[in-house]
Formats: sequence, C-alpha cells, structure tokens
Amino acid sequence: MTILVTGTIPKALKPGIDTFWGEYSEDDMVAAQLVAMETSDEAFVENVLISPFGLLETKNEGSSVAYDNMTQGYSSRYNQRTKALGFQVSWEARKFNKYLDVVAKGNKFLARSAKETKEIDVAQLFNRGFTAGFTFGDGKTLFATDHPTRSGTFSNKLATPADLSEAALEDLSIQIRTATDDRGLSIGLRPELVAVHPNQMFEIQRILYSDLRVDTANNDLNALKKSNMFPKGFVVNEHFTSTDAFFIKTNAPEGAKMITAVQGEFSNDGDFNTADHKYKFMTSYAIGIDDPRGYYASEGV
Repeated sequence: MTILVTGTIPKALKPGIDTFWGEYSEDDMVAAQLVAMETSDEAFVENVLISPFGLLETKNEGSSVAYDNMTQGYSSRYNQRTKALGFQVSWEARKFNKYLDVVAKGNKFLARSAKETKEIDVAQLFNRGFTAGFTFGDGKTLFATDHPTRSGTFSNKLATPADLSEAALEDLSIQIRTATDDRGLSIGLRPELVAVHPNQMFEIQRILYSDLRVDTANNDLNALKKSNMFPKGFVVNEHFTSTDAFFIKTNAPEGAKMITAVQGEFSNDGDFNTADHKYKFMTSYAIGIDDPRGYYASEGV
C-alpha cells in the first residue's frame, strides 16, 4: 500500500519553502451542461418509455369513436457504480512537515480527482456514441440512423458524416426541428447547445456569432445567429476524444442523466499500532440515456 511519509515530500521538512504547487482552478462541471444531474437513494433506477396516442380520427355521424392505446416501450436502467480513492499519511509526515498540511492538500486533490472522473465518465457517452457495442435502451448506439419507434425509425446523426461547418449545423438543426415522437407526431424539438473539442472552439465561435456567413464571399446574413438557433451557445469539452466530431444538445425533456446516490463522502481512520492515518473519498453514481432525441451529432470525416 502506498503511504505518504516524511521522505515522500522531503522539502516540507526544511525551511525556505515558499509554495507547494500542483492545484489548478476548478471550473464548473462541463458535464452539468450536457446531462441532467439527478439524485436517488436506490441501487438502480429504471426509466420506461410510454408510447403515446396517435392523431385524432374523423368520426362520421352515427359511427363509433376510434380508440387508441398507450403501450410500454423500452426501459433504460441506471446501475449505481461506486468510485473511490484514498491516501495514507504516516504520523511523522503529519507532525514534522513544516510548511505543507498534507491532509488538507490531499483532500483537495481527492476532490479534484472526483470531479475529473465524473467529467470523463460523462464524456464517454459521446466518445462512444458512434461505436458498435455501446448500446442503450432501444438497442442502438447513442447516435444512429435507425432508432426504432412504433411508427418506423428516426435518425439523430448526419447520414453522411461531415466536419463542423455552417451547413452541417443547419442540416442537423433541420433534423431536430422535424423530429417526431414514438407515434410520428411532431414534438417541437429545438437545438440548444453545441458541444465541441478544443480544436474546434474558435471555428464554432465564427460560425455562431459572425454577423455574415463564414467561409463565403456571399454577403448573406448568418441565419444561425439571426434566428438564435442555439440559445445556450456552445461548450468546449477537453475530454472529447475526437477532434472532428461535434454534438448538439436539444430541449428533449428526458435525455442523458447522471443519477447520483452518494454525492461524495470524505472519511478517515487511524491505525493504533503505527499511528498512520488513512483518508478516502467515495461517491456512487450512474450515467445513461433515456431519449436519444436529446442529442444529435456528426462524427466528422
């Protein structure tokens, strides 16, 4: 077992040290802009699709009213997974380090590790979104051209992959605006946010916020900006692995979720014989998706 002793950070025993660095600023979680954050005290959660009614039918005089039926669709199961990490400090390291509070510093590092772990786990939803084998409730990958419904299928990705561009965003926006529910009824789906890799962070600003169209000599207005097509703008995620793929979050009420059972617990305990202390952080959460309509994407080329 790894243990932090006086020799681990020997400079902390000597005078003349001004700063021990290694901490970085903590921005708000990018993950919280991409998925809904919910809580539960259950070991697992299941969310079930209820397929609604279709359109009203014409009733002729003297004829019977047509009756429709709601049906149960697929379910999405969220199984809690425990994530934990700790460190151990000797009695001597706690007593004789002159300038470094190893416990306080260690707890800050644990908190940062927890945040980073959650960011990566959420980003993996998107990183694996086109990868066969990583399927969800409807048996399809997150981004597919053939998500099954009672009325047929629907697509939440470009049929022909394209890199980030004004045209690609317009094509996906049209797909989103024409989206239908499980019975083929329009649902008023709208784009909200574009999520990109850092390599695309300057290009997405030019596309969304230029007054005129980008990469063209035509003096046309920028329709994406004029229509406020993406009211929540864009977010840059350093944990996306593809430098070409980009993603659009929609206003679908049941998209991807992080369901947390244990937000985070710090605890410690001492060993009577050695006087060493152990410190640990534990959390438990599940990540998944209910409705693929919550996200549209292109994997790039």
